[in-house]
Amino acid sequence: MRKLLPPIIESKIPAQKGDTIHIPFLHNLAVGINDYIGMKLKIKTISTNTLMGEIDGDKNGFFDSPDELKVGQFYKAQIAYVNNDKTVGYYSTVGIFKYTGEPNLYIEGFEAGKKNYATSRLIGIYEAPEDDPNEKAYYYRFNLYKDEELLSSTDEWLLHNSNNDTEVNSSSDEFAFDYILDSLSIYAIEY
Repeated sequence: MRKLLPPIIESKIPAQKGDTIHIPFLHNLAVGINDYIGMKLKIKTISTNTLMGEIDGDKNGFFDSPDELKVGQFYKAQIAYVNNDKTVGYYSTVGIFKYTGEPNLYIEGFEAGKKNYATSRLIGIYEAPEDDPNEKAYYYRFNLYKDEELLSSTDEWLLHNSNNDTEVNSSSDEFAFDYILDSLSIYAIEY
């Protein structure tokens, strides 16, 4: 069977954390969905170009994270399709990602799982992970749900304006909406 052409990835990959790495990609139009059974990920350090691992993943670009990755460090990634004969195809161009810790995200003045007072102006707070205090919010999005149905949204990911940040390791973003909230419904806000 022939080697498959590479998937298409961006040069900047979203920050990764935890036990799973997800490399977003676009399908190469020359590769059919039934032409491959999984993917292969190559991770290298940026500074020394040391191979950190070649990891098998699923068809959606999810891979187990190698134990050697260090929080706060940047890495190079390339992915390839694996065909039905388990032959690894051509690798994609290089994308860069940062491996980071878990940030603390919350809505100012709200407590999860409790009744909160209705408001039409919400402030989302991003606090950098303790093990990576220099990490910042780059993009943000708000979604307002009523009884699990999307009621309002920022419609797209918005670029965070860091000029408004008052602290080194945290940031905030505002979301205003024009809805009268019904007291008999359940609402959820996602930031």
